[in-house]
Amino acid sequence: MKKRLAAFATVLALLLPLVPAEAAAAGRYGQHGFTEVKTQGTGEGTYHLLRHTDTGAQVVWLENGSETREFAIGFRTPPEDSKGANHVLEHSLLNGSEQYPLNDLMHILRNSSVAQELNAYTSEDYTTYVFRTEAEQDFYNLADIYTTCVLFPLLRSEPNIFKQQGIRIEYSDGKARYNGIVYSELRLKSLDTDQNSLDFVSDKLYENLYGDSPATFDSGGAIPELLDLTYEDVMWVYDTYYRPSNMLVYTAGKQDIGKTLKMLDGYLNKTDKGETPAVTIQAQPIAQAQIVQEYNVTGSTQTVDIGFMAHGPSILDTGKMEAWGAMLTCLQRQLGEAFPEALPYTVGGNAGGIYNVGVILSEVPVEQKDEVVSVFQKLLEDAAQNGFPTALLDEALDQQQKAQQFAREEVFMGFTYAGDPFACIDRSDVIADLRQDMSYFKSLAAELRDSKFQTIVISGNGAAKHSIPEPRLDAAGLEQVKRDTEAFNAWLDQPDDPAVLAKLPTLDLNAFSEDPFSMEQTSQTTDGVTWYFNEATDTEAPAFSLYFPIELRQEEASVWCLLCEYLNDQFEEAGLSLYTGMSSGERYDAPDTLQPAFALGGGVEAGKAADAVQAAAELLRGQPLADAAAFRTFLTERRDSLRAQYRDPYYYEYSMMLQSSTQANRFMDRVPAGFVGSSMSYKAFIEEAAANEGGDAALLEQMRTLLERVLQRTGVVAEFTGSRADFEAFRRAAAAFVAALPAGTGISSCEWISGGWPSALVVSSNTQDANHVMLTGQFRTPPENMAVYDVLGPLLTAKYMLPELRDKRGAYGASLLFDANGVTMVSSGGVSVDEAVAVFRGAADYLRSMQLAPSELAGFQVNAVNTFDMDAEWSRASGLGLARSGHTQADYAAERAAILSLTEDDLKACADELEAMVAQNRVFAQTTRAAGKNVQFPFAARVDAATGKVTPLLKTNIPRSDDTAPVTRGEAAVLLADSLTDQTAVEQPELARFADVSPDSAHAAALARLHDRGLLNGYADGSYQPDALLTRAEFCVIASTLSDSDSTAGAPVFTDVYQGYWAQAAIEKMAAQNILQGDGDGRFRPEEPITAQEITLILQRLSAMNQGE
Repeated sequence: MKKRLAAFATVLALLLPLVPAEAAAAGRYGQHGFTEVKTQGTGEGTYHLLRHTDTGAQVVWLENGSETREFAIGFRTPPEDSKGANHVLEHSLLNGSEQYPLNDLMHILRNSSVAQELNAYTSEDYTTYVFRTEAEQDFYNLADIYTTCVLFPLLRSEPNIFKQQGIRIEYSDGKARYNGIVYSELRLKSLDTDQNSLDFVSDKLYENLYGDSPATFDSGGAIPELLDLTYEDVMWVYDTYYRPSNMLVYTAGKQDIGKTLKMLDGYLNKTDKGETPAVTIQAQPIAQAQIVQEYNVTGSTQTVDIGFMAHGPSILDTGKMEAWGAMLTCLQRQLGEAFPEALPYTVGGNAGGIYNVGVILSEVPVEQKDEVVSVFQKLLEDAAQNGFPTALLDEALDQQQKAQQFAREEVFMGFTYAGDPFACIDRSDVIADLRQDMSYFKSLAAELRDSKFQTIVISGNGAAKHSIPEPRLDAAGLEQVKRDTEAFNAWLDQPDDPAVLAKLPTLDLNAFSEDPFSMEQTSQTTDGVTWYFNEATDTEAPAFSLYFPIELRQEEASVWCLLCEYLNDQFEEAGLSLYTGMSSGERYDAPDTLQPAFALGGGVEAGKAADAVQAAAELLRGQPLADAAAFRTFLTERRDSLRAQYRDPYYYEYSMMLQSSTQANRFMDRVPAGFVGSSMSYKAFIEEAAANEGGDAALLEQMRTLLERVLQRTGVVAEFTGSRADFEAFRRAAAAFVAALPAGTGISSCEWISGGWPSALVVSSNTQDANHVMLTGQFRTPPENMAVYDVLGPLLTAKYMLPELRDKRGAYGASLLFDANGVTMVSSGGVSVDEAVAVFRGAADYLRSMQLAPSELAGFQVNAVNTFDMDAEWSRASGLGLARSGHTQADYAAERAAILSLTEDDLKACADELEAMVAQNRVFAQTTRAAGKNVQFPFAARVDAATGKVTPLLKTNIPRSDDTAPVTRGEAAVLLADSLTDQTAVEQPELARFADVSPDSAHAAALARLHDRGLLNGYADGSYQPDALLTRAEFCVIASTLSDSDSTAGAPVFTDVYQGYWAQAAIEKMAAQNILQGDGDGRFRPEEPITAQEITLILQRLSAMNQGE
């Protein structure tokens, strides 16, 4: 029988070439229910378009052999309005299926899968559900789960998912309010913020061009439209568009395509095929009777945002589309150069299949608004006549090339806008073709100039948005909402069914038992240099580094950072892939002892390591710090980029957190080379340097001195990762470079870095991410290894943080993670500061009572060990890094083994440590000014995100003293320190802060706290003179730092505070705020001693003022 079958197969094979192509394709895939429609070879691989025979569903398979396996299911979903049904569906469908009824399914998958991406996206006219993973079994597991969720969602039978993910009315604190994840997300866009002025301009550009049409509908939703969205609305969209005949599956990477198709066929055959939906997608522009339109510009307007947009090309015209984008990038940069104090942005989208790009210039002084419009039009006219400068256009095309969509997005755009998934693929030659025809951009600029479909929008900043209405209910309605809320929370709190968890396809923990890390690592010391070699023969990017020990003085910290940044700029200008930076060098077992080093390194091509070292040596031996004009340009550009960066208040929040953390994190904040987004002190330093052109020469000289001091041959350590041949070449070149340097001390040291405020609230009108809350806590004793915490972080994120903050309270995101320092807990958007802190404080109790299903722990262990292995690519692959940290490969191997073997009891045993870390109350948050007034958490300081000013906060119950005797400087320090909200214990109490104050004196603790927080600095000779009397003027200067306003408007004139008096500014500021009132006879008596009664009265007034009283 076997022989007969084999013979039949041979005959069939001989006959196949005679079968029509369509039938042949059906033969290949027909057993799985699919027919191959067409294929197309590209540089990315071969695209196959398949159609499901019974339902019409389409599959695009990119056969590329990649280890990264991709899967996406998408549907054409043109918006019907701006209620946000598409967005709510995108959030809801992955919250369980009929087969896997788990409403926290995505939380489980994110923390038990090893996928690099698990997400869903609402685009203008289509919606996709996507994942990427390198693990083959993970790919099949997730493909199965995603398909059943999209085709058979739990949402169809569970309206609570709509309430959770979309919008609901709930009972809270005796009244009704709106909540829901999408609602909270959109509510942030409705806040009264500068960022939302940009949103207003962007929306108006579209509205002017397309009117009230689908092209202007927001598929993500908008408020107040979302308030009218119902469960029935969402299900209508699902029933209309989520049909197999309107469905496209994209898959790529190594896989058994037959297995994938068989799974899809099994689910598709269970669906109700239904009718193919009629999908119409278009964007019809409106000719503008008046191109320039103004909004919100009044007599009090100080700055405006100005937007420019015209109806763009079809995204199916790939050449014109890329050229259009490059042209608008050129115009944006030219406009930014013409008005350097303003901030340029680009906005746009693909609604209706039209590639629209707009330019917005933000924070333009209102008196310059007409000039900006005129300059833009002149730039456009010049481009139409002469084209754009070649260098500028090349950069714009480079940017356009980097921004090109993934193959997945190209497929879905073709599917949506052309009905052909192949319509937008393979655009690799488009940019190259445009570079060959720069003259094309002249005609394109002329087309934009002459377009009747263009608009210019001018909008004044500071215009208040309409407030979001609250639900209005009578007593009976409110009572019903209360019952509904109780029922919803009961549904949300119900535990997952162990039987469902058991059948959820997961990865086998045993498959991760073997430690995959393997690398030959050696070290040796020759001629005073210690050489570390990490042998990696298959690496595509060999890397080297040289570490030079430094003695870091605090007053030089920002200059060190500037030196590194400026040298890096010089390397980039020279076309070298090199960098300099600063390493804190702390050991795992002694985290507070820093051994800083100046690092010089880079990534190189194989065989080019010696050349890179020689190039670095030549640049450093030359005069990299001699060009004053280039340095001036660098400072100005760095100032501008930091200003733009710090428009996001998160950087203030993060910097304040670093300042209060470990010595290594404080070092990162003081010397943020390579991490400048975190440092408020470095930003202030750059602002001052950029404003003082006359100080450039001295600053360059200081940088030259530091460079000469660090480039010495004593104590140098070197590392190379790559092949042995490249290592030997690197070592010869590096040895020659180091040998030519002068001898040095070889000492690596850093003064103890005092800590910042232990908590801080950043207030701003500049962000959509309102109510970002972060709590950090440090381990009381660092654990021997992090295994239990490697698992506990993802577990608490999935099982506690996300359900409590995102699902129940509507936060945009939430997480809990541990590192070697301790814990970090985060709530992003939608949840008040106090509510988030309350949830953080409940984590330990949840952990104590937690119950896991048998399969759950293994899933979290899989995720943790996979993350550990990915981190090992850098943490274990550096022999030098291991040596500097004190870790060994055996330590890492032990941690990995412990991850695989830990138990639920091991996790619960961490509850006390977690509770102790949370109790440290290191909370750092950002919110809007209005919301900030209602925050109850006792923050130690407040930061104004508009200016960066830090204001220490005072207690609200400062007792008044009746003591009218003069006080000493030491006694005043005690009164002030006792009045601060910050009552944390003094760090390093044995360390003297002033030459004349011993650590065991009565005033030492108060003086140490005030000194460490920057409130007291003493005299130039290092003394404080604690027993001397404190004058009224001296205390006024100290107390003025406790006021968050710098206004002196309306200040009374004191006859004894003369013009130019050293404390005049502080006295006028305090008097203007009614903190100081003088004697009633026009005098202030600045040189007279101050009394305890006067001090406490001033502090009480400051506290009331900062509380808004």
